[in-house]
Amino acid sequence: MKVVMRTIYAGPLGTANVGQTLDADEDTARALIAGGFAVLPTTLAVAEAGANLLAAEEALLEAQSAEADVLAAAEAARDAAAQAAAQAAAAAADEDEADEADEG
Repeated sequence: MKVVMRTIYAGPLGTANVGQTLDADEDTARALIAGGFAVLPTTLAVAEAGANLLAAEEALLEAQSAEADVLAAAEAARDAAAQAAAQAAAAAADEDEADEADEG
């Protein structure tokens, strides 16, 4: 039975480093797995897939947060432009009233 080592192993089967696949008899493999020293290759693949999924979800959340920041900045810029346009219109109206008062 093949197991992937989670720790350094030195024993009757030889030596193995972390992440190395070790071919062991079923009893030894079960003992290594039960002790937390090794995992089945399929378990390792599932764990890696889960880690990749979490990383993808984090990237998506960061992108959504950045999008929200951009939308908020665009809304603030739009509000500032509307306010500036309103102030310019008010200033033009005041200038027209002053011109009319000077003429009359």
